[in-house]
Amino acid sequence: MPKISGMFNDFLATDINENIDFCEAILTAITEKKTDCFCGNLYELEISQDKAILKNLYDDEIEAETMTLSDLELLLLKWRN
Repeated sequence: MPKISGMFNDFLATDINENIDFCEAILTAITEKKTDCFCGNLYELEISQDKAILKNLYDDEIEAETMTLSDLELLLLKWRN
């Protein structure tokens, strides 16, 4: 299981929690290796070829965090189960 930063942990609790469709859309983008951007309640998640970039939508002073796509996929699969 990947180590979860505070921002990714909060993303799971606020933007992913009880939103299986949002979670599935992100997992599909990862599986299909699509570059995409997802906006949740508090965060924007950008999926690129090799990593996920998480940004706070309301505070530009908070530095974006990154995670490998494989770690994000494991995290989301674990979260939804």
